[in-house]
Amino acid sequence: MNLKENVANYASLRIQLELKKEIVAQHKKEYEEKMEDILSTIKELEEKLNSNFSLIETEIKAEFEKDKTVKKFYGGFGIQEKKKIEYDPEVALRWAKDKNMFITLDVKSFEKAAEGMKLDFVKIDKEPSVTVPKEIKLD
Repeated sequence: MNLKENVANYASLRIQLELKKEIVAQHKKEYEEKMEDILSTIKELEEKLNSNFSLIETEIKAEFEKDKTVKKFYGGFGIQEKKKIEYDPEVALRWAKDKNMFITLDVKSFEKAAEGMKLDFVKIDKEPSVTVPKEIKLD
């Protein structure tokens, strides 16, 4: 196949794909319209469930504070203690630099900054990339 045939084939495939996507979008829209009431009810139930859980959570945490050995509660609810680590990120970064530990390069930010910094260890080349027109013209 030559370029002209490949472009024509590409255009045809893209049109077929777009038509199928339109069909899916239409079905999705119809489905969502049919499901609107059910989805609204689900949202209301989720809000009520979350509100009710907040009440349960408050009660269980209060009971746990009274006796930290009791971790199982009515209905199978329980308490799980998780570590919570708090620190000043600036102090932690200075410590990591001093110890030469836990330091990684933010590649995306570095590459963006490196373009304007003219660093001797950075090589910037251009790589060709084929673009696809929104509308393919077949003559």
